[in-house]
Amino acid sequence: MCPNLPRTGAKSCAPICLVRAQNLAPQQLTHTTQMVKENAHQQIIPITQAFHESVALYVQHIIKLAAIAFIPAIASILLLTVLLLLLFSVAISSPFTQPENIAQKLFSLTNPAGYIALFLFLCMILIQVVGFIALVYTTVHHEQTTILGAFKHAFHFLWRFVLFGILLMCVIAMGLIVGYIIIIPIGALLRAISLDVLNSTFNWLILIPIIASAIASTFFIFSTFIIVENDVRVGESMRRSYALVKPFFWPVVVRVLLLYVVITTVAFLFQFVPRLGNILSMTLITPFSIVYLSILYKSIQKNTRKS
Repeated sequence: MCPNLPRTGAKSCAPICLVRAQNLAPQQLTHTTQMVKENAHQQIIPITQAFHESVALYVQHIIKLAAIAFIPAIASILLLTVLLLLLFSVAISSPFTQPENIAQKLFSLTNPAGYIALFLFLCMILIQVVGFIALVYTTVHHEQTTILGAFKHAFHFLWRFVLFGILLMCVIAMGLIVGYIIIIPIGALLRAISLDVLNSTFNWLILIPIIASAIASTFFIFSTFIIVENDVRVGESMRRSYALVKPFFWPVVVRVLLLYVVITTVAFLFQFVPRLGNILSMTLITPFSIVYLSILYKSIQKNTRKS
């Protein structure tokens, strides 16, 4: 620590430490610089440790987590089956009608089947949201909650999660808009140079809006955990998530990207499992992803409180 300075954290005193260290011997200066860097590095969990703790917590509560993921998945499949049967019944009632006319008939104001189909679709979305909230709640309160208790608490947070989903979509949309604004002058410049240059770089340019929206949404990746853990409003959860992610943005991005690489690979392998591949993906991959993000969230939160 810096001499004659209050303990305000490694980040706040680091510049002052380096200034004071200018009067020290070269060996002491090197040691001080390394100490500041090490303290900053220790504030986020290492990648291997994050996966190790996630696997340990996941295996410890695998039955509870898998059951909470399995129930909404089965309910959604049943509702989807009913919805498809409804659409099939409307289709066979008009065998010589064009597909676009069948859709017009289904969703006409005088046809109750359209309202039933819309209701079933909304129920499917609602069930998935409730299941996701129950998984987040179980991950945060895994020692105190039960399967039934997780679903009961999920309804308490339902509308806040719906509002957060809407706001997150707005953030993603803003990221896409900013990305396309960046693309326009770059595309115009490349077009002025050569049409061939523009065509060869177009596939890379189109990634800019996607990257911009991903960067914007990453700042709010911990909002759901903050809502469930602290029972706060959506705006407050987003503010806290932004404050947590901002100092460790790139380490968080790296860890999240590695998570997506792992789960994408596992999901691809599950496709080779006959009949059960999709069920395994929904009941195993989703809970593990939430557990991993909760480990990352708690690590940053814990070390931020210490600093």
